[in-house]
Amino acid sequence: MLIDDRLPPPSEHDRPIWEPNWRLWAWVLAALASTVGCFVTGGLLSFVLVCAALACGAHAATRALPYGEGLREYRQ
Repeated sequence: MLIDDRLPPPSEHDRPIWEPNWRLWAWVLAALASTVGCFVTGGLLSFVLVCAALACGAHAATRALPYGEGLREYRQ
């Protein structure tokens, strides 16, 4: 019988709960800054900033929510 007693590598979720997740907050702030920038500017730059805000918001959401073992894990 082989007993695997190795410890798994530390992950991002092993930090104490009171410690803020700075990577998540950086994406949230980038999304907010892009949103404010899109309302201040006009034209093509405003459209580019809306797209950047959407991308940063989606990235922040994927960092905030747990991984749901999606279609990447599907095996036949």
